[in-house]
Amino acid sequence: MQAAPKNQYLYEIAGPWDFIMILVFFFTDIIILNNKGGMAMIVLTAVFKAKPGKETELERTLRVMIPEVQNEDGTILYILNQSTVDKGHFLFYEMYKDKAALDFHNATPYFQQLLQNLDGLVAEAPQIDTYEDIAAISR
Repeated sequence: MQAAPKNQYLYEIAGPWDFIMILVFFFTDIIILNNKGGMAMIVLTAVFKAKPGKETELERTLRVMIPEVQNEDGTILYILNQSTVDKGHFLFYEMYKDKAALDFHNATPYFQQLLQNLDGLVAEAPQIDTYEDIAAISR
């Protein structure tokens, strides 16, 4: 039996960082176009620290957002990460096509519900930072 030919666009993904790098390469052209076109994409990071014993419950609560956000047209990336050092630390890495897309996301009922569901699960208020891309590589 002959093996099926490999598709040149398929990659063997060894771990989560390989997957993230593939996404970064995929979106590089979008970012470069953004820098030349004058539209300001927004990157947001949100760090959550679980209360002791609430790590699993916080993870479940944060994961609920993924299928909801999947349908937002202006959201380019929405990745939930967990620390490899402290399983109670989570990071959302988010990219929006513009401020209007971020504002839309923040106004959704499921995002508002998330804010309510965090009560009792987090040790402190989430650390939120926003960024605008200023330079990127081109391939």
